[in-house]
Amino acid sequence: MSLSDSSDADQQAVTSMFDRVAKRYDLLNSLLSFGMHKKWRNKMMEWLAEEEAHYQIPLKNQMMDVATGSGDVVILASQQLRSYSKIIGVDLSENMLKIARHKAQSLPSDAGPTVEFVHGDGRSLPSSPSAIHTLTIAFGLRNIHGTAAALAEFHRVLKEGGTLMVLEFMRPRPSSLQRLFWRVCRVVFSMVAPMFLQKKQDYVYLPNSVMSFMTVDELESMAAQVGFEIQKTHRFFMGVCHLMSFRKIESSAHHHP
Repeated sequence: MSLSDSSDADQQAVTSMFDRVAKRYDLLNSLLSFGMHKKWRNKMMEWLAEEEAHYQIPLKNQMMDVATGSGDVVILASQQLRSYSKIIGVDLSENMLKIARHKAQSLPSDAGPTVEFVHGDGRSLPSSPSAIHTLTIAFGLRNIHGTAAALAEFHRVLKEGGTLMVLEFMRPRPSSLQRLFWRVCRVVFSMVAPMFLQKKQDYVYLPNSVMSFMTVDELESMAAQVGFEIQKTHRFFMGVCHLMSFRKIESSAHHHP
């Protein structure tokens, strides 16, 4: 089995897991973040609104939310942002997309951007090059097997000067309060999750995926290698979660190492 085949098999396993837990996903998010994930997404919306005001983003631009899950970022953005003609949510899990589409039915049809949810892989997005002005990913980057490939794909679909915004649980540094938090979280999660998840690997995966992901510094370095420049970061709850804003560097200014 090649490295690519192995990565695809791992990705399929993760997708199957999300298909199984789709109906409980929002509850899982609340458990894993102790109810703080809504506040964290709202901070992302604040930053996106500031970008909208500062850069005076022209109408008819598109925004894409990758690993959109149950669609919360897309729903919030469609309600709060006005510079986009279309906001596209992309996910590999069909069951998650069904929930997202159901949520979108309650949006008013006569206001805001068009909302669309499509099946797609973060490593091979359904978009032409340089077509997206803003790309977001919330609690999904660590679930894509092949972070470097995903970042390169984000760079491909974004316009020059476009924004990549990442909201994610990052791997804590050794001997940190964050590491202690995740140890406690793993214990609590393993006690509560079995009450509504059938397979042990489903509730073990979520906290474990954080500990096996990368640190903020590692993500910044990897993003820089594919052509992104960090703009700003924000730490939530002792650094358990980070919001990171990157800008796609113009081709003439980007030199590969």
